[in-house]
Amino acid sequence: MVKTSSKLRWEVIAGVLVLLTLAMFLVPRLDGMVMGNDTNTILIRASIKEAGGFDKRSIEVNAGEKITFDIYSMDMTHSFIINDDRLESDVDTGPIHTGEHGTVEVVFDEPGEYIFRCGVYCSDLHGAMTGKITVL
Repeated sequence: MVKTSSKLRWEVIAGVLVLLTLAMFLVPRLDGMVMGNDTNTILIRASIKEAGGFDKRSIEVNAGEKITFDIYSMDMTHSFIINDDRLESDVDTGPIHTGEHGTVEVVFDEPGEYIFRCGVYCSDLHGAMTGKITVL
């Protein structure tokens, strides 16, 4: 029996969606594989807010330590930005394309709360793609 092209097209689309969904759940635990045991490196996975946003939205670090943020873009172009007058300069990974990493190093000299956000418009809920770093 020969399938119609319309039905075949929908089966292909459904198959691709299943594979993409599986890939998101089967992404290897990059924390240990990519970063080793470096406790001053924090891996954050970025997805559109509708899919969860930043996978780490609340982070604690110690004042005076150099922290490396490794941002992995899961689904589309994102970025990682911290704009705060207490920092020597703004933190910005620049655009991070799907499947790529962007890293930035930051030293938080002053205790307190710092807000990070996505700086690339990524979805209708882009403005809610934020998180908090608490510096002890």
